[in-house]
Amino acid sequence: RAADLKLADAQNNLGMLYLEGKGVSRDLAKAFAMFQAAGTQGDPWGLNNLGGMYEMGWGTTVDKTKALDLYQQAVAAGNNRAQQNIDRLQGKSVAVE
Repeated sequence: RAADLKLADAQNNLGMLYLEGKGVSRDLAKAFAMFQAAGTQGDPWGLNNLGGMYEMGWGTTVDKTKALDLYQQAVAAGNNRAQQNIDRLQGKSVAVE
């Protein structure tokens, strides 16, 4: 219900459930839509996860340029973990935490 109320955190969380098929049937199109809705509101994890969908071509076509842009938006919105995705896409070595 919270996702229906357009709460970005809830949209992102529901997107993760659809992505992973936890408690619902796995549905990449629904996951993409939820991440897109959260990302449109500037949600840092929604932006990061939407970038992942573009990077992998899940629920959309592969677009690494769009993925990189979304990862950069996620970092700017406060998601420092998205930097690892940027580094990976740019071919930089990524330190394991």
